[in-house]
Amino acid sequence: MAINAILKGIIKNTDSLYTRMEEITYEVIEPLIESGLSRAEAVAETVLGLLRIGEGKYVTNELLSSADKSYLVDNYDLPLDEISTLARAREQGFDLDNPMYRGRSTERGSPESLRAKKIYTVDDPSTALTYSKKFGDLPFNRRYEILNNSPNVDELVKSGMIDKYVMRPLTDESGNIIEPIVIEGKGSRWAGIPDDATTRVGEIKGTLKDIFEIEEGRQYSSTDDIGRRLLNTIEEYGKDEPLLPKTVVYEDIIDEGPHFHSSVREYFNRFGKASTLDTMEKPSTVRMDLDKSTIRKAYNPEDKLEDRPRFDPRLRYLKNLLASAAPVAVSLGALSELKEEPQ
Repeated sequence: MAINAILKGIIKNTDSLYTRMEEITYEVIEPLIESGLSRAEAVAETVLGLLRIGEGKYVTNELLSSADKSYLVDNYDLPLDEISTLARAREQGFDLDNPMYRGRSTERGSPESLRAKKIYTVDDPSTALTYSKKFGDLPFNRRYEILNNSPNVDELVKSGMIDKYVMRPLTDESGNIIEPIVIEGKGSRWAGIPDDATTRVGEIKGTLKDIFEIEEGRQYSSTDDIGRRLLNTIEEYGKDEPLLPKTVVYEDIIDEGPHFHSSVREYFNRFGKASTLDTMEKPSTVRMDLDKSTIRKAYNPEDKLEDRPRFDPRLRYLKNLLASAAPVAVSLGALSELKEEPQ
């Protein structure tokens, strides 16, 4: 089956993602299934075909997440050894020396909600831990023991309590860096960032109130308040202003999660005195991204090969945090219902 030629023809003769996915489903994926491949393997072969013909921009998050991981790895056309993979990461600007962390949670928002559209990460793994559902499910004495000692980061990642990521600067189609909004928290809490906090975007410097034109009378904002303001600005002006920031970096803020505070309360209720955890709240750097293409799972040589990020520059625009195959999650029927062009 001449997959490459068929895919080239489909891309040349279709002008919408909806039509293109229908054609790919019926002219490529279904015949591959009839030839003996499983559905996930057929999707994987389609992804590989698009990469081979230089059309990686047509590999959607949904298509990639439906592909068989092992089949992709076994047939990939880039070297997947550690040295080659990390070299590609550096070439794309990923900061491998300053990872960020996120507590693993099962919470999801509606597609329109801020929760669904952004991702928070933090440079302190202990802070990330306090947002982890798996950590929150532990018995109190175990939670207290972990928080009261310096937890081993690799063990926390391996346990599935937190995830470790690397970041790169966001750029436009021409390669121009889109500067983040950087807010100096000066030790304030996530829900009480002063509206006169020093805020900068590249060479522009002012206060939080100046940057977001916050109404008079307010004194404090939360990280979620700021995220919503940025999202509203992007939705209103983003098409005309492609260099609008899509990242907020909060420097020096306290952002301990719910499982930190529940542990402190439980200690007080049990022993009638303040916990030593009260003194452990510490400022950290928190980052909120509305464009997840700048984030990838950190490379770990102990992971299975199919679970490691590949840092394929042809897929750098994807919002899939692995930019490698996730478990099969989307049916071909769902693929054919997509109606927007991939970013």
